[in-house]
Amino acid sequence: MENISFLVDYHIWAHTKVLNQLQTATTEEWNKNLGGSFPSLHELCKHLISADYRWLQRWKGVPLASIPDTFIFGSYTQVTAVWQPIFAEMKTVSEDFIQKGIDQPINFVT
Repeated sequence: MENISFLVDYHIWAHTKVLNQLQTATTEEWNKNLGGSFPSLHELCKHLISADYRWLQRWKGVPLASIPDTFIFGSYTQVTAVWQPIFAEMKTVSEDFIQKGIDQPINFVT
């Protein structure tokens, strides 16, 4: 059970490190085409946050969640405003899993 807590804490720590590094990115750096699967920092953050949100929803029993229209990823401030509440809810939901026991099913639809 401690592994769940450790893994969630590590995930949040690692993504917070990424978030902290973005703080100094200029608008040009944020939107610059870097190539690769996610061509810009903007697109990379959009992907990471969307993945975190969808996994969180799966943990809560929502098998296939859409990204809310209210999620705006255009700047560091907007990314922080979207990502921080997801981190907090991930922590809460994982603590609930630990408290209730991990034998409950998680729905997954592809």
